[in-house]
Amino acid sequence: MEKLERKSKTFTKVDSSEIRVGDYVRCNDEDTFPADLAIIASSNDGECFIKTSSLDGEKNLKKRV
Repeated sequence: MEKLERKSKTFTKVDSSEIRVGDYVRCNDEDTFPADLAIIASSNDGECFIKTSSLDGEKNLKKRV
């Protein structure tokens, strides 16, 4: 997971414990991230699929638009 550094306008690799309210993060395929992120963009026409098995035990992917 990468966090946007506002001053330099670049992304740097961080642990999820370093993310604070208002931060922009970039998640890549197979990244694990906190459940309370809002998706604002996707490289797949605004769609993404999220695996929530660690939260609800379900094995299928959930589609988000």
